[in-house]
Order: sequence, then C-alpha cells, then structure tokens
Amino acid sequence: MAIAVGLVLVGGGTVLATWTTTGGGDVDIQETTIETDSGLELSATVYEPEGVSADDPAPAVTLIHGYTGERGTMSSFATELADRGYVAVTVDQPGHGHSDPPAFEDGWGGPATLEYTRSLETVDEDRIAMAGHSMGGFASLAAAEEHPDGYESIVLIGSTWGDGGEFDDVPAANETFPRNMAVVFSPYDEFSPAMWNETVPGDINEGEKLASAFGTEPPVEPGSVYGNVEDGTARTYTAPPTIHTGMHRSTTAVAETLEWIELTIGEPDQYETVSAGGQSWYWASIGHAIALAGGFVVAIGTTALARRRLDGPAVVSSTTPGTDTGLSRPMLLGLSVLPALTIYPLYAIGTVVVPVTRLTHQDLTHGYVVWALGTVALAAGLVRWRHGGVDRASLEGLVPNADVAGRALASAVAGALALYVLVTLANLVPGGAFNAWVVGFATLPGLRWFSAVVYVVPVTVAAVGLASGLHRALGSNGSLPRALGTGLALTCGGLLVFLAVQYIPLFLGYGMPVPDLGPLAITTISATGVLAAATVVAVAVNRLTGSPLPSGLLTGLLVTWVIVGTGPIPVVPF
Repeated sequence: MAIAVGLVLVGGGTVLATWTTTGGGDVDIQETTIETDSGLELSATVYEPEGVSADDPAPAVTLIHGYTGERGTMSSFATELADRGYVAVTVDQPGHGHSDPPAFEDGWGGPATLEYTRSLETVDEDRIAMAGHSMGGFASLAAAEEHPDGYESIVLIGSTWGDGGEFDDVPAANETFPRNMAVVFSPYDEFSPAMWNETVPGDINEGEKLASAFGTEPPVEPGSVYGNVEDGTARTYTAPPTIHTGMHRSTTAVAETLEWIELTIGEPDQYETVSAGGQSWYWASIGHAIALAGGFVVAIGTTALARRRLDGPAVVSSTTPGTDTGLSRPMLLGLSVLPALTIYPLYAIGTVVVPVTRLTHQDLTHGYVVWALGTVALAAGLVRWRHGGVDRASLEGLVPNADVAGRALASAVAGALALYVLVTLANLVPGGAFNAWVVGFATLPGLRWFSAVVYVVPVTVAAVGLASGLHRALGSNGSLPRALGTGLALTCGGLLVFLAVQYIPLFLGYGMPVPDLGPLAITTISATGVLAAATVVAVAVNRLTGSPLPSGLLTGLLVTWVIVGTGPIPVVPF
C-alpha cells in the first residue's frame, strides 16, 4: 500500500512539474553539453519558447548557479523567462552536477556558456543578458570580461565582484564594466561580510563598494536606475527579503531579475513591471517536493517489503519512548543539543584537516562525514557513560552474524534502487526532479558513482549509529506520526534553536551574532534538512522492520547519494 501511495505522489508531482516548466507544452526543453577552452564538458539545459526560429530569433539569458548548486537551481528564472518569450540556458559549473571537474576552472564556465548561447540560431545575439547567483555571478563577470561586446546586461544575484580582497580572482566592476548591471542582494544575505565588507546585509547600499560602481555617492537608492541603458552604464540595486540560498526560490528576487532583463534586452514598447504574483515556477517546485516525498515512501516501503520477504515478520520490542529505553529526559535533551554544538567545529575540521586527494576528492563532503561520525561517537559515549549498553554485546545484537547483515543490506539496496529507478525516469521528463530546497536526488554520472563508493562506508556507519540510537530512544510502541515527531525533535530540535539564535538578529536588522560565520550558518541549514530526511527514513524503517540495521543501511545509502550528488569536486580524480 505504501509503495502504491508513493508511486501516485511521484507521478502526480512529476506531471505538475513538467506541465509548469514547459508552459503546458509551449516551451521546448533540451539537454546539451558545452565545451570550455580547456576541453571540459559542461552539462546544460536550453529552454526555447514556442515560435522561435532562425528567421525569428529571440533574446536570450544565460543562468548560472552558485557554489554547491546545479543547473536546476536556476530553473525558476528559466521557467519565467521562457514563458515570456526568452531563450534560457542553464548550466552546471565545472565540478558541479554532471559537468567535468575541477571546480572553479575556465572562468567558472561563464565564457563558454555565453559563447554557446550566442551560437544558437534561435538567439538574437544582439540581445543577450546574463544572470548568476553567488559564484554564478563570478562566472557571468568572467564572461563579460572575456566577451565585452557579447552581451547587453548582467544581473548579480546574491553576488559581488572582485576588489583585491577575498575575491581577487573575480573581475572588478566600475562605472562602465560590466554593461548594464543589476545587483540583487538580500538584506538577510549571510555572505554580506565577505562580499561587501558589511556586517549588516541591509547596509551594503551605504558602502563605498556598491556606490563606486554606480558612479554616485552612498547611499545607493534601492530600485532607482543610475546611468543609461543605451550607453551600457545603467545600474540598479534591489533587496528582496530572503536569505542567500532562498534567492532562486523568491518570487521577489525572480521578479526583480526579470524586470531588469526586460528593461535592458526586452522589446522597448512592450516593457512592463514584472509582478511577483504573476509567476508560476513555484508550482514546479511544489511538484518536485511531492515527487521527493513519494520517492521516500517508495524507498521505505520497498525496504520493508524486501526485509519481510527475506527475514519473515518483523520482531518488534515493547519499549516506549522515555520509559524502558533507559535514557532519561535530561539525556534525551542533551542528545538533542549535541548536533548543534558540533556542527561548526567538526564540519570545519573535516573541510580543513582532511586532505583533498584524487581519492578523497570532495572537501565539503569531508565536513559532513566528520560531523556525522563525530556526533554519533560523542552521543554513544555519553549514553555509555550515563546509562551503559553501548558495548560489544550491543554491537553483536545489532549485527549477530553475516547472514543477518547480508539480508539487511539487500533490503536497503532494494529500497535505494527503487528510488534510483524513479529518479531516472523522472529525469527523462522535461522539468521532472526530486528535490525540496536543500534535499534532493538526481542521477549520478560515472565520476559521482566513484564518489559514492569512496564515502558510502563512513556515512553509513554514522547512519547505522543514528538509526540504532533512535531505535533505543523511541522504542516501537505508539503511532508512527508521534515517533516521527519525537525523532525529529531529538535530532533537529537543537539545530533549529541554534539557527534561530543566528537568524533572528539577522532578520531584525542587526546582522548575525558572528558575521564571518555566515557561510557555516548556510551549511547548518543544509545539514538540518539532510538530518531531518535521514531521521524520517530511519524512524519509519525502524518501525516497519523492527530493526535499526536495515534502516541505518538505507539511510546511509540515501544520505551518501544526496551529499556526493551535490558536492563540488575541486580536483580531477582520474
């Protein structure tokens, strides 16, 4: 029954997403590759509205995601642009998504993307704009520097330019370069100290860096146009109310980006203000989230079914949360705080201390692995210190013999494989995807399968530890919804409080408590999302199978998939 429900969710979500993305069939979406000067192949998607041709070319926009993103990140902008008659080209940066590594090479992929867009026969090469989010803005500036006459305007979304400091390899902006520039930067963007030397993001318009490129004295007035579009010196600054990772999921940010593009390369006699309420892209995002939820249900249901077929009926315990588990309420509270206490130091240790080699080739993944393993180890140590039970005997109880372990692994692989088949089928449909903000699944190219092999063991060890801990803390009685709620409070409650401490001052206009740690706050959001998904999978499979081993193995496979599928690759492994 669960599998059937999951399949319905996957099908319904995918239909909704593809209908929205293709404008009901009016937009043609094609996958392609772009070759850089050094020979790297970048995966790209081209959105072409109905009616464009070599005889009737359309204006075009290149859309480039930021660090840790992939081309689907910019689909909200692409959907709205194609719906308004623009050709849109999204691309995976080098070392991201399905593109060849290493990351950061060839101008972050910007020059090659602009060259490819100009080569399309359906594109009016005199009317091309570029938009880039975060590091995608660096790619757009690199393209503008290399091809100063190859574009008409640029939008820096949550981004900046080089000023001789941290981003000294990024081209610098001034009153005439780049042409017709819009800066769309949130008053709650965590990268404000690094990008603009401002601890309060809402104050960047009062700084010299922005004003100097606008040819005026600070403050720069939000929404005003400085300079002249025809001369290529036009400038504007807007501040949509969202955070750094929310820019591509903000109707205001999308509207302000589209409005600048319309002003600079649209039909002059057809220009009109773009309304945040007149957009449809978010229906595709809702469809992606529904499909993701369905995929989780299918993976969980398939694992439970395979386990029953291999082992027979589940043997469940009679423990109930907070009673027979032997874990006191103070201990449960302490365990809920632990992930928040370890996320900054352990993640930083992982990314800095663990070397990047051809084998260990994803530096950000090192941070997640060290955080996960370290937190589980500390939790086990605390439980053993106060309550005992985490010893050789408990490990033998978890994995009594190789036969039990093999059947548990087979069950978990069956669940993960079922999800992979669904993701593969959905990716064959234009606009189909399984994601919800920071958690998502996509098919893995060959290199990322290698990444999965490298990192799956440490991630799965941590996941089995998580599943075992949840099994002990929650028991097997009570409803599944209650168990899920309690489990999420236990694993993510402390992280949510920690995030509130970071973001409430930011939203009140004071900046973050430790401004320079803003990027780690973004990491914490991602980690919380992944941990929440892991908790749901572990608790559900624990309940359905009566054992933390298959649930931990499935959780490890899925978390590895999520992490290695999005982690940038800064070196060439082979």
